[in-house]
Amino acid sequence: MDMNFLESLIYGLVSGLAEFLPISMQAQQSILLKLFGCQSSPLMQLFIRIAVFAALIAATKDQLSSLYREMRLDAVPRRRRRRQPDRRSLLDIRQIKTAFYPLLISFFFYPVTSQWHGRLNFIAGFLLLNGLILFIPQFFPSGNKDSRSVSRLEGVLFGLFAGLGVLPGVSRIGACTAIGSLTGADRRQALHWSLLLSIPALCFLMGFDIQAIILQGTGIAGFGTVIQCLLASATAFFGAYGAIILMRFLAVNSGFAGFVYYCWGGALFTFILFLTI
Repeated sequence: MDMNFLESLIYGLVSGLAEFLPISMQAQQSILLKLFGCQSSPLMQLFIRIAVFAALIAATKDQLSSLYREMRLDAVPRRRRRRQPDRRSLLDIRQIKTAFYPLLISFFFYPVTSQWHGRLNFIAGFLLLNGLILFIPQFFPSGNKDSRSVSRLEGVLFGLFAGLGVLPGVSRIGACTAIGSLTGADRRQALHWSLLLSIPALCFLMGFDIQAIILQGTGIAGFGTVIQCLLASATAFFGAYGAIILMRFLAVNSGFAGFVYYCWGGALFTFILFLTI
């Protein structure tokens, strides 16, 4: 059974929020679909993913413009430069490039892990794991590292943890910020890298969504379906943008430890749902 308009609005909003909060979008989507007793189409998934991607670009446009400007300046011969490029920005770019390759490798496993998306017992286990990943950094002192003091090995670790996001129930943002904290990075810096690394990750996921649409032969969608997808994507955009603002606030203030209990409570709820449905 397909979602009605109200369900699609809720589905889009929760999807947008969960993409950038450390609670796993895929886990929340699977739980909602079980509660609604319906399924989501690859077309709606693609619309939501595009909206989330647009929200990410809108929220990080200043940082992206700065990185692009410094990268262009670095390509100019030294004698023709009006100023030297910002070293920190160039090291941020190096960090993302280093983390990109482990992330890319993880998506080779996505066709396997995507088969677990509707299996609530798997999702409950991965939500427990996600909570543990968020919980461990509390026992380590907060650091103040930025890209100038992070090694390439730590960049590889960052990419590996980002790759855990292919598991339904493990949040890419949560895993990235957690490993950043464990390696001594400032929370704001770890979140900054997480958001930048989410750009290629979302591109990969949109590619898989398009592949699913082609393989399932969705064809030309009806007017009502397109309107429903557009409304869901609109709520996803605002949810994602709001989640990024909230994460930036928490990075400066209380941190992300509160989401540990949400994940563990969600794991218990999901397992109960698995036993009763």
